[in-house]
Amino acid sequence: MIRRYVFFRFEHAHRGKDAMRDILSETHRVLQNVPGVEMYEIGTPADEKAVAAWDLSITATFASKAVLESYIQHPQHRAYVDGFIKPKLEVIKAWNFVPNESDLPERV
Repeated sequence: MIRRYVFFRFEHAHRGKDAMRDILSETHRVLQNVPGVEMYEIGTPADEKAVAAWDLSITATFASKAVLESYIQHPQHRAYVDGFIKPKLEVIKAWNFVPNESDLPERV
């Protein structure tokens, strides 16, 4: 299992209620329709430090790294990222984690 954490900071023009409503709606649509997403959550900042750094987060769960890679290359996901999200962004950060301690990698 792989869990992907993505954090978004949008340009000022895309931080208003109407803009965020559109972003949330499209994000839900994509995450519900692109194959491979087992579970997801969309979050908004909960405190002042988070508000200062990020506008939105996504946590999504995939069965394997191969499934995640397939999701990332899926045409609907690419259209969402390249055509819908990137034009609105200041910053995006994404990390992948294995949520099971028994699968910890060896440290060098």
